[in-house]
Amino acid sequence: MKNIKLFTRTTILSAPLLFAFATQPVWADADAHDHHDLSSATLELNQGQKWAIDAPLRQGMNAIHGSVAGAIEQIHANQMSASGYQQLTTEINEQLAYIFENCELPADADAQLHIVLANVMHDLEAVEGKAEDKSPTDAVVSIAQMLNSYGDFFDHQGWQAIDLSH
Repeated sequence: MKNIKLFTRTTILSAPLLFAFATQPVWADADAHDHHDLSSATLELNQGQKWAIDAPLRQGMNAIHGSVAGAIEQIHANQMSASGYQQLTTEINEQLAYIFENCELPADADAQLHIVLANVMHDLEAVEGKAEDKSPTDAVVSIAQMLNSYGDFFDHQGWQAIDLSH
């Protein structure tokens, strides 16, 4: 997270402009420091136990969970609009920026978190209509599935899987 934190600290001052003008997400250049594609990596437990988390991660992930769960409900009711997808993207990007700025996990846990967040960020591109491999609806479902996996691998008290049954 140190490279992402440096990037985020540099850009956080301009974050209001980034969100106001709906330019690239705060994390858009974050994978420039990655040497491999984390979206295809596999999550692992910490010697059979869930990874510990900190308060900033708990706060950010709770907010992302709430946004995605609400979007899933709208999708199931056939009420998700283009502006709803844009709002979801904005909400998730804001929480990702918060997590990148404030979360301080040990290196092993951080590496596992990067897998989760890389998948979320990849799917956000499809939610925005910037990826050809998934529709925005399918991307929201993929994000929900990744959040459900997060709950299987991270010790986030009170975490509830998002209901994807329809």
